[in-house]
Amino acid sequence: MDKCIAALFASALLSAAALAPGLSASTPIGAEVQGAEYDAARGVTTVHIVNTSHKEISAIDLAFQVTFADGTQSAPGSSFRAQDFVAGIMQGRGGFAPDAKLDLEFPGQEGPVRATVDVVIYADGTADVVNEQVFKSLVADRKGAVRGMRKVNELLNIALADPSLQHPSATVMVQLESLNAVIKAGGSLDEDRGGFAMELQRAIQDISHTWQSPDGRSEREDSVSANTSLGTKSRSRCSCLIRK
Repeated sequence: MDKCIAALFASALLSAAALAPGLSASTPIGAEVQGAEYDAARGVTTVHIVNTSHKEISAIDLAFQVTFADGTQSAPGSSFRAQDFVAGIMQGRGGFAPDAKLDLEFPGQEGPVRATVDVVIYADGTADVVNEQVFKSLVADRKGAVRGMRKVNELLNIALADPSLQHPSATVMVQLESLNAVIKAGGSLDEDRGGFAMELQRAIQDISHTWQSPDGRSEREDSVSANTSLGTKSRSRCSCLIRK
């Protein structure tokens, strides 16, 4: 598991290097907005998107321009909404497939929205980028997530290697909760720290959901089983998050 995470972390650094001038921008972009409807009663905009590429998409970002009730408009691209399909890929449902159409709902809108796609990240690790700032943010978030996985993996390996611990899972959960609290106490998170904190929280949830002590198994044996399950999830998520 550690070898997988380390390789993917290196891949994340390579993705960041791709932000060099002349390398990040790519047109035409591999997804298009075909239209949008605004539900004034619900304050929800539904955006219709089609994958015009020949590849599976793992994330997209939309730039919004809102028309307010008085007829004025926000500046083009004054707000952005990212959509990540990693969870679906990890669970076997797949991402945003080639030629597929997708309807996304965005609540909290103050008026009709004109949306355009400005970033597309593919499952093979390549990307089409119009908005470099948003792309940098997405890459930083994923780098932080991989860094978080490495930390979780490190704590799990240390706990499982200690024969004196009858509850490795409980030990790791306390460590993760403590680390997460320290990060949050530091104030607002940048994308890298935010992605890191989210992975810690995801691991805390996974451990709490998978750890049990059924009859016939010792607590330590069950903890090993639980952490093996968590390791499988971590490997799967790694392979989906960042691919070179």
